[in-house]
Amino acid sequence: MKIFKFGGASVEDADGVKNLLNVVNKKADKNTIIVVSAMGKTTNALEKIVSNYFTNKNDLNLLITDLYEYHKRILENLFPEKHQIFNEINILFQKFKFFLDNNKSPNHSFVYDQIVVFGEIISTTIVNSFLVHNNINSNWLDARDCIKTDSNYRGGNVQWSETQKRIKEKIQDDKINVNLHYYICSHISGDIYLNEHEDSLWVSKNEFKNYNFAEGDSDIINLL
Repeated sequence: MKIFKFGGASVEDADGVKNLLNVVNKKADKNTIIVVSAMGKTTNALEKIVSNYFTNKNDLNLLITDLYEYHKRILENLFPEKHQIFNEINILFQKFKFFLDNNKSPNHSFVYDQIVVFGEIISTTIVNSFLVHNNINSNWLDARDCIKTDSNYRGGNVQWSETQKRIKEKIQDDKINVNLHYYICSHISGDIYLNEHEDSLWVSKNEFKNYNFAEGDSDIINLL
């Protein structure tokens, strides 16, 4: 089984989604999982919506409308005018507006988790529909049905035993191979602009121990 991960910058517009299709056509096989982040700066936009929900509700509708129009422009460059995806995305926006209109919880972290997740729900819904529209046998799988965590909002701890059980129920393949491709590069000049990350920091090798790296980064870190 192959697993492809597409970050937000790689699907920030219609051309990016079309490129994803090209990659799938060239590299994927029948047992392939595609993981897609929220499109472009959608996560940042949703975080701003959550912030304004608690501090300045007067701007909420404008922020939501701007985010909807951003995704609608992508749809207009991918699908024919009357494709069902337009209605599906409209319903998703209605769902998270309904939550904001009816939520009673003052817990910021709880609200954050209910809203920010819509970025990935929307992006994967669009990508899956585009693949199907282009004759790819694709099925949308909700990660929330696979990954089980505790109720520590914004810092949930994965319950690995239950998660593993759910994944095996959803994905009928015992052999999952994940290939991570690393790139060695150097900074010559100019400013660094972040597309996928919230922050960057220059540190020396002996300072690595002060930071928590993802498990998948351990091999390359040991080679430095």
